[in-house]
Amino acid sequence: MEESKRMKCLNNILLVLIMWLASIMMLAQECDTKLIIESDFDETYYYLNDTLVGTGSKLQIEVIPGIHKLYVLENSDRWDSKVFTDTINIKKCETLKLSYKFRSDFLLHTE
Repeated sequence: MEESKRMKCLNNILLVLIMWLASIMMLAQECDTKLIIESDFDETYYYLNDTLVGTGSKLQIEVIPGIHKLYVLENSDRWDSKVFTDTINIKKCETLKLSYKFRSDFLLHTE
């Protein structure tokens, strides 16, 4: 009789440990890898690995961890429109924030 109580107690402890480990593993797997990009131009195109992933002045997407090629293009018919090219390395569960400035703040004074 005493042996049966010990077995039930050990089974309950084992069950609690298994449930605790399972919950920790589930929480560890529930993380997002995000890329956030801001620019000072409303008509910006964002390409990740040669695929258009968004437009506008702000982009927020979930990405697969690893190394990616990033292109940030100014959608403009101006002769001096800009393109930024970067290689980024995003780790698992990381949020990478980038900012690109297409307009420089300078004044040209001529007489």
